[in-house]
Amino acid sequence: VLIVNPYRATEQTPVSFQNIGLQTIEEKNFGQEPTFILGETPNVNFSSDAGSYSGYSYFRLRGIDQTRVNVTLNGVPMNEPEDQGAYFNNFPDFLNSVQSLQVQRGVGTSANGVASYAGSLNFESVSLLRRQREIGVGGGSFGTHREYAEYGSGLLGKQAFYLRDLAGTVVLVGVPTPEMKLELPLVDYFSRGGSLKSSWYGDCLPERDFP
Repeated sequence: VLIVNPYRATEQTPVSFQNIGLQTIEEKNFGQEPTFILGETPNVNFSSDAGSYSGYSYFRLRGIDQTRVNVTLNGVPMNEPEDQGAYFNNFPDFLNSVQSLQVQRGVGTSANGVASYAGSLNFESVSLLRRQREIGVGGGSFGTHREYAEYGSGLLGKQAFYLRDLAGTVVLVGVPTPEMKLELPLVDYFSRGGSLKSSWYGDCLPERDFP
């Protein structure tokens, strides 16, 4: 489970920001680049190479191009090392995997990645706690089409504990939120043996952590 949003602004933070929630994303998303939804927020101008909703698109925040916008997903930088820009055409149907977005205008709360002189975009991925099943199809002009399928089993920590071999290891990858809980009868943990292990920010190695 990886849900990390420690760098988001709140009402007490002296930063100009706007939150876009899951309901708005679901209402407006039909497979287009996130740039087009960003264009509906203040101080954002955008353009598209092909004049369509797919392919390369560009945006400016406060009149400054996207190479000076800090873009993160769950706190992980998305900007390219080549020119420091973030190009969403590298992530097809990206918004289908996002549950919220915060747009910060000006120097904000970002703590890693490229300089946020123009501002910051902080995406939060869809919660892995939610059980879901969804299939969708769509079509548009110029022969564009979209098909997708989603399945979410929900949190598997407890299931993983009982499905592992006796004396095996359960590895939690990522940083849980304060609300997350893993409740196990202590007698089960004692009788089955093994261990529970955490892995921080991608330091999990299969050959070492998965016996």
